[in-house]
Amino acid sequence: MKKSVETLFDNLSYTHKVHEKQCEVFSAASVAMRIISVVLLVVILLLQFSQLLTDGESTLLIRISVGLTLLEVGLAFFQLNFNFEKLLDQHRTTAKKALAIKNRLLIDKATITKAKLDQYVREINELYESAPQTGRIAKWITEKEQ
Repeated sequence: MKKSVETLFDNLSYTHKVHEKQCEVFSAASVAMRIISVVLLVVILLLQFSQLLTDGESTLLIRISVGLTLLEVGLAFFQLNFNFEKLLDQHRTTAKKALAIKNRLLIDKATITKAKLDQYVREINELYESAPQTGRIAKWITEKEQ
């Protein structure tokens, strides 16, 4: 039974870490998307001003401007469909739940009974079933740090 408790504890530790890393990945991606969006808008604005200065004679500037505008529109649609804050909240909640269970298991570890272990297993299974999917990057970072 001690082996089962150790396995549960290790799995909860990994779950907690990987969901924390997933939060970091989504947070960084959210910031990157905002920066890319602002940079694209600035470049498009500069291209528009340069077209004004050249009296709109440069078709190359017009084509580049149209292409970057389409890219910005695509990025805007992507951001509308991919809610980083909601995903961050889901992974943060899962990480907190895993940490709470892990801490309780650590306290009960020395005196745990079979019935209590079964209760932990059920609770952990419920956590895993409701947890959002983590990406390869978060898993890779977590495994690299161990």
